[in-house]
Amino acid sequence: MRVFKTKWFSKAAKSHAIKNSELCRAIEAVMQGKADNLGGGVYK
Repeated sequence: MRVFKTKWFSKAAKSHAIKNSELCRAIEAVMQGKADNLGGGVYK
């Protein structure tokens, strides 16, 4: 699976000090089914 960050999201993540490694762990959790699908590509 390929994951992309939009320019807007990248800027927002940087301002909140969210590292790429944290985002990768979150994506892995979603892929393992450890997140709730809220629809429209939004996961909790």
